[in-house]
Amino acid sequence: MFGGSAYMPLILVLMALSFAVQFWLRNVYGKWMNVQNTSGMTGEQVARRMLDEAGLHGVPVEMVPGELSDHYDPVAKVVRLSEANFRLPSVAGAAVAAHEVGHAIQDKVSMPALVARSRLAVPLGIGTNLAPWMVLGGLLLGGAGSVLGPR
Repeated sequence: MFGGSAYMPLILVLMALSFAVQFWLRNVYGKWMNVQNTSGMTGEQVARRMLDEAGLHGVPVEMVPGELSDHYDPVAKVVRLSEANFRLPSVAGAAVAAHEVGHAIQDKVSMPALVARSRLAVPLGIGTNLAPWMVLGGLLLGGAGSVLGPR
């Protein structure tokens, strides 16, 4: 049914790599989420201190639901940390907070990569939501084409 696709091995390899990276990231994050950082500062406190030291006093730090849902929103100019990273004084929480503040600093200095990312955020968000359906539709249409044959 799908044997004619020359891209199938590439798709499978990329999917396997994606799952492997996600698995590795969750394991590393889980390990360091349970280790308290030496400063005793929560992710919120780390982010606030770093933002203030960078002169970004007007950038708020907010808590969002979920795990690893942390992000910097360049449109709203806000650092958002997942609940555990916001509240707990863990090594992982401090690292994630520092990472997200790094994006705010990139935004402050108009780093070209972040500017491009900000412009692409909405179309990529739509594409991310549609991609699984498009792949499924393509597979179904490809399968139907091979069953029905050329006309």
